[in-house]
This record gives sequence, C-alpha cells and structure tokens, in this order.
Amino acid sequence: MGRPTAPLIREVLELIGQKLAQLGMRRRTEGVYTCDLGMEALGLLGLNRAVGRGQGWFEINPVIGAHHERLERLWDEIMGTKHGISATISMPIGYLMPENRYKAWTFAFEADDEAVVEDMVAAIRRYGIPFMRINGTLPGIISNLPKYGIRVYNAYRLPLAHFLLGDKDAATQLIHSELDSPHNPDDLAAQDYRRFAADLLSRLGSPMESPAIHKTGAEKAAPQPTANDQGKHRSVISLTREHLAVNLRTYGEDDLASRALTLTDEQMRRIGEIAFDHALTGMLLAKAVTLAAIEVLEGGPRLPKWSRRKLKGIYPGY
Repeated sequence: MGRPTAPLIREVLELIGQKLAQLGMRRRTEGVYTCDLGMEALGLLGLNRAVGRGQGWFEINPVIGAHHERLERLWDEIMGTKHGISATISMPIGYLMPENRYKAWTFAFEADDEAVVEDMVAAIRRYGIPFMRINGTLPGIISNLPKYGIRVYNAYRLPLAHFLLGDKDAATQLIHSELDSPHNPDDLAAQDYRRFAADLLSRLGSPMESPAIHKTGAEKAAPQPTANDQGKHRSVISLTREHLAVNLRTYGEDDLASRALTLTDEQMRRIGEIAFDHALTGMLLAKAVTLAAIEVLEGGPRLPKWSRRKLKGIYPGY
C-alpha cells in the first residue's frame, strides 16, 4: 500500500508560501502567487504539480509570468469576456535558466524538503522575478512575446501593446498582416479575430480592409509576416513516438496511438511546437502532447476522449 501524498503536498506548499512571502509574493489560490510590479502589472507564479500517486513523492514545475492589467482589460472589453488575472506572457522557469530545459523540483517523505524549497525559491528569485519585471512593461511585452508568448494569442496581444504605446502604425500593420494570412472564414477563431480586428481598427481610425498595394512579381510571391511569425525559431517539447503513443492511450486515444509510431519527423516537430504552447499555460505535459497530437493527426483541435488521464494498466509501472 503506497503512502498518500496529500499530507506531504500540504506541508511543502505551506513552507513554500512562507518563503515566497519574503519575496513580496502573496497567494491568490492554491499554487498561484502574484507580486505587485507597479500600477499596471502583476508578476505571476504558478506551481504546477505532478504527483507520483501512492509513491510518496511529487514534483513542482514553476511557471513564471506577468499580467499587464491595461492590455488584458482592453482585450476583455473588446471581446466581451469576463476580466480576470491571466498571464500576458509566461514561461516555465527551466527555460529562463542557463540550462534552457524543463526543470522541476522533487519532494518526498525521505528527502530534505526544506533544502529543496530553498533551492527552488532561490531560482525564482534569481530568474523568475527579473522576467516578471521586464515583461510587466509594454516595451518588454513587445520585445519578448514573439519568443515566449503563445503564438495564437500573439496576434491579439502584440497589436494591443503597440496601440497602448501609441504606435498606431505598428498596430495597424500587425492586424492587417494577420487578416491577410490564410484562414478558413467559417472557422470560429477566424471570426473572433475579425471581430477583434474591427473593434481595434476603429479605435485606430483605420479601415477594416487592407490598403491595396501594387507589388512586383517577386514581392507578391514573398509571404507576408504575421504576428505569429515573429521569432522564427520556436521552442518544442521533445519526446519519442513510443512515449507519445503511451500518453495518447492514457487519454483513451487508442486509434491515434497506433498511428503515432509512424509519424514523420516533421509531424513530430509540429506536435512538439503545439504541445509547448499548451504547456506554457501550466497544462500537464501529457495532456499538452495529447492535444497537440490530436490537432496534427486530425487537422484540427478537439478534447481527448477521456477528460481525466488513466494510468493503471496503461502507463509503465502502474
């Protein structure tokens, strides 16, 4: 009979909360902390957990972010959505550290958990707080969103950041570039973006239609950049086809799991890119790669067949 991890988690989270309070961070909900960066921004910290069920251990992967209040409130106003504290920009802390890879801290009944907490909080202080401060400003957001932002949302946030800085030309150009990129007009996401674009362009005093520009043949052939194209080299989650197949099965996707073993290198790279974007939201990595595989293999997103991951009898060791 394994040892339940709930008491261990409560003990460690209490200790982490005490240490984070010394950095000026306060708890919003379990595993979510904020710190004041000034009049317009909050630093965000998410303590994402993975639990070794019945094995007496769990790990925390801190995700660092910043919330720009004016930008996010304007976006919610345009789209008619309820305003809340969401990350304008975020990144798992391991990718902010010199190693530039996934990093988690493991806690167990037999370990010196206080020393592990000290090490994790020291990394948050050294690498996380500076990231929050830089990206709590509009210039920082404009500079770093192409690298750290979720690409589907960059098309919204980058024009908004330029608009709030007073750079109407840059905001207008980004919107028209996105509108001119290939989209299925019946796609709900495309319709949402056109609604957003119409509202922001009206505030910019610009027409919805792109201005006609006469170009040479070579210029016409050249693809036009969009907000999502900024930052050419994208980060990916790297995994084997076999590991992907196992994760798909844990969400009930047996048919896709059988196809995963024959995926091309290009399909695996694309899955890694999409999964990385999902993971930035704090999503469990297994679910991130499952959603990414569904999108690549079926040509569009949907939820997995099982809403909750099942490990027993599927995942090795369970």
